[in-house]
Amino acid sequence: MAKQRLGEPRARNLLRSDRNSFCDTQYDGSNWNGEGKIADHPCYCLMFFNGIIDLMDIIAGSLIPAYFHFTGAVFCSSFALSRFSGFFAWCVWAGASLNCMVLALNRVIEMIPSAKALRFLFKGKLLYLWMVVITAYMVFSPFINRPHPFNTAVSAFISSPMITDDAVKEAAHYDTLLLPIHNITVVVVIFGLYSILCGYVIKMRRIAKLGTYKLQLQLFIQVLMICSTTTMTALLYSSMIFFTVSRSVAIAANVLWQLSHAPHSGFHAIVYLCLNRDISHELSKMFTRRRKISTLTVMNAAAARS
Repeated sequence: MAKQRLGEPRARNLLRSDRNSFCDTQYDGSNWNGEGKIADHPCYCLMFFNGIIDLMDIIAGSLIPAYFHFTGAVFCSSFALSRFSGFFAWCVWAGASLNCMVLALNRVIEMIPSAKALRFLFKGKLLYLWMVVITAYMVFSPFINRPHPFNTAVSAFISSPMITDDAVKEAAHYDTLLLPIHNITVVVVIFGLYSILCGYVIKMRRIAKLGTYKLQLQLFIQVLMICSTTTMTALLYSSMIFFTVSRSVAIAANVLWQLSHAPHSGFHAIVYLCLNRDISHELSKMFTRRRKISTLTVMNAAAARS
């Protein structure tokens, strides 16, 4: 009993020290006052950049496949467009998935006090350097990889265009190691980083009433939901390369890719609006301001006529 009583103050001190170090890792709360300063946080900048890539995914993941389905186009009948769509799809997928890995790394550095020394990686010009690296990876990766054209027979982007009778030889010619290496890296990195974060969130649940902790937990849930679909997409496409799968799995992989990155699917918009009070507040203020302006315009026009 004596040893237990002696250990209790020490445990409380350790918890207090951990809580204080966690508080020290937060940004100034004035950045979260709902007055248009949410862009000061690196996580929001990266999510905004991810939204820009999502816009390009509309073309690669939805509009071009829709055109192929409506016209019944195949690799031989639309050779140029098939090659372009294959390169472009690989380009936006590489950028979006790499950005998700960077987002996961940012959450680890922001939330875990022991990683405080690495916070400089997402400050100032280094934050924009991440975006430059992601953009460069998007631009140059198609030049070192074969295109993955959309195949209307399986409704998915696959490496082999299926234009010969010898499927094994054709797959050996068109398949490259870059895509499976990239996809497996996405799965391992995102799963590993979020496993670390989940363990830390469970550990820190005793101070969940702390305002800054709630803020970081909110961001953690948002980024986790956004990146989880990317991880599942990478996992399905990797399984399509190494194993024989049914057509339904190929369709599911493409639909999941559309869900994970195409903004018209609404998934990311729902995450932002439902789980992020700052964005929903700013959006409501924007529409309220427009409504007031339109009301004043109508009133002024009516007064001028009278």
